[in-house]
Amino acid sequence: MECVPLFLSQTHSQHFIYARKHESNESSSLPPDRTLFLANLPVDCTKHQLARFFKSSGPVENIVFETEHTSEDNSEGSSKNQGESLAPPICPLSPLPPSLHHTAHTAHIIFLDSSAIPLALALSTSAKRKHWPPDSDSEEPMGLRYYLAQYDALHPPLEIAKRHADTYMEHFEFIRSFTKPKSKYNKGEAIVDAEGFTLVTRGGAYGNTLGGGVAVASKKFQLDAATGKSQEPERRKKKKKEKPDFYTFQIREQKRKDFMHLRRNFEEDKIRIAKLKESRRFKPY
Repeated sequence: MECVPLFLSQTHSQHFIYARKHESNESSSLPPDRTLFLANLPVDCTKHQLARFFKSSGPVENIVFETEHTSEDNSEGSSKNQGESLAPPICPLSPLPPSLHHTAHTAHIIFLDSSAIPLALALSTSAKRKHWPPDSDSEEPMGLRYYLAQYDALHPPLEIAKRHADTYMEHFEFIRSFTKPKSKYNKGEAIVDAEGFTLVTRGGAYGNTLGGGVAVASKKFQLDAATGKSQEPERRKKKKKEKPDFYTFQIREQKRKDFMHLRRNFEEDKIRIAKLKESRRFKPY
């Protein structure tokens, strides 16, 4: 493992990148003779910066970070690509700053020629002071400036956001209309198959043809019409039968009510008999 010292231009501190030749295994698809493994990369490094930094060693074919896949399938349908080329353009928003990596993240650099591996490892013994990032004219914001730039990109002005949304919907509607499959059925026209039969679909009391023009009654409707039953009979809800003597407290409450009813009748009869006796005592002869 070779150590390549760097001088960070923005923080004015020293950083070290560790490099070695890639050791292939069965699951790896990277060419071992042309691949360089890097560790402890700066958190803000990009593929463009790494390619510029190792440009002196040899031309770079590809750079793969540890979170990426080596092969990606970006194939799309020809009709969709043609529709996107004809679709109205989308008003762009402000680009986000490059996402930061975690500390000590790794990457693989694939060179076009295997002779670039020894030259890249020889950078660790070079006496020339190496600065990072290699592109001094296009330094990305770091620290507080990075989060301010990210906030500004995520909160564009209202006019720009509205114009972006409107143009995006126009682009989306155009792509959908361009790629939407056209139906072979025309509204209002019946569809006849090769044998001369009209294609129908059943639904509700009457069915409809696929194109329209013919109505077919369902079997249930035909049976109800033949027997004289109504097409939509009223649904009678069954009343829930209440069980008055199912619980013990219901039985006890019923007995108490019956006893009070008998007692009230007894008192009324008693008063009525007393009045009758009193009226007979003072009856004149």
